[in-house]
Amino acid sequence: MAASVHRHGLFLRGEKILVAVSGGVDSMVLLDLLSVAAQQNGWVLGVAHLNHGLRGRSSDADESLVVRTSKALGWDVIVEKVPTGELAGVPKSSVEMAARDRRFAFLASAARGFGANRIALAHHADDQVELFFLRLFRGGGSQALAGMKWAKPLPGQKDITLVRPLLDIRKSELEAHAAEHGVKFRADKTNKSLEIPRNRIRHQLLPMLERSYQPGIFAVVTRVMSILDAESDAIQDLAGKWIAGNTNVEQVHRGIELNSTLKFDLLPLALKRRIVHDQLHCLGIVPDFDLIEALSSTSGAIFCAKPVKKASSGTKPVRVERDCLGLVRILQSESEPGACTPVRICVSAGGGVERYSGVEIEWKLLFHNNKRKPRPFPDASCGVEYFDADGLGEFLTLRQWIAGDRYRPIGMVGTRKLQDCFTELRVPECERRQLVVATSSSGDIFWVERLRIGDGYKVKPGTKRLLKWSWRRL
Repeated sequence: MAASVHRHGLFLRGEKILVAVSGGVDSMVLLDLLSVAAQQNGWVLGVAHLNHGLRGRSSDADESLVVRTSKALGWDVIVEKVPTGELAGVPKSSVEMAARDRRFAFLASAARGFGANRIALAHHADDQVELFFLRLFRGGGSQALAGMKWAKPLPGQKDITLVRPLLDIRKSELEAHAAEHGVKFRADKTNKSLEIPRNRIRHQLLPMLERSYQPGIFAVVTRVMSILDAESDAIQDLAGKWIAGNTNVEQVHRGIELNSTLKFDLLPLALKRRIVHDQLHCLGIVPDFDLIEALSSTSGAIFCAKPVKKASSGTKPVRVERDCLGLVRILQSESEPGACTPVRICVSAGGGVERYSGVEIEWKLLFHNNKRKPRPFPDASCGVEYFDADGLGEFLTLRQWIAGDRYRPIGMVGTRKLQDCFTELRVPECERRQLVVATSSSGDIFWVERLRIGDGYKVKPGTKRLLKWSWRRL
């Protein structure tokens, strides 16, 4: 441990360090190691223990062991017990997160009370590898797969740093140290429960991988995490510089043009993803993969997003968009961008390009020769359709979906509500109003973004003029 502390500059000589101790083997060994090193480095240790009360008498026994050991070593100990029932109303799926937030709040308070700005945690190499697979199965990116850092600010507390001096030490080594030096600890029976995903990785997956695929799985995964950590930090640094240099609200509203080398659309995809991710995080939005991909590739369109949920209550989806400058924001009402004024197109003009609600539409009037071999009309997925221009009339209108809209999809006898079509395609409600709808001179819908064309305006044997309709999301 001493070498890692020195190599990563985790602690300064003579400073106060708060040690988070649960009573398990990991944290009890950490306390023992730091107590020995404190004599050589002039450290003053304080011990913090939070009794969640989730295991009844066992939790109280943990507390008793931590207090006795801390006093025997001559260190101050700060104990807090979570009031009975505080976590009772939290959904089972959120208990772990609620307990984590409660623990961080306690550690921040204890650190300030003790006068320390560094908190030592007992996470070790096995924890890192288990976390890697947990996040891999959840679809985490490089930032998540890089794992825990040796030192990182306590969430929401920039003046307090979480330090993990055991990250390169295996749990078996900690257990061996406890046995050799007589370090007392208490085992948590829940660590053996296979109902917990982390425990299944620990007791089933990793032994199988180590036995049947890679005897050095821990060393290999740790090396991969180190590589990902360095690459993620490099991207994070570039993303931070871009955001700092390109999100000056005053400049944006004045229309000051950005340096072309910094324009969002010209950035590498990995950097665009991280810029979007960080902005969503700052906005309190869950940065899930699909949302990041959509915002990274599309400007002007509006997407549904999930705010980060508090443990005690759920939250409603919100609407977000990214502009052409790369800035992501939450839309507060339907009247904001996305609720566009309808636009009229004059068919007799012969052709043109129109941008509407984040979609670029190119249209062109063509004469149709019925004597020639039938034209191989492309699939709508290509972004091109053909219509009977004479049936459409002289003027077309681009607008957005309105509740109650109906149209007749090609091949069907009757009309259908667009709302029903969107539901079948699983289009989120807050995205529906942003989809472009095109109507004929008579007001009938002949084209809807993401849907099939209107049956009444398809190309027929007697069609004389074609309207070529091409579109793409910007």
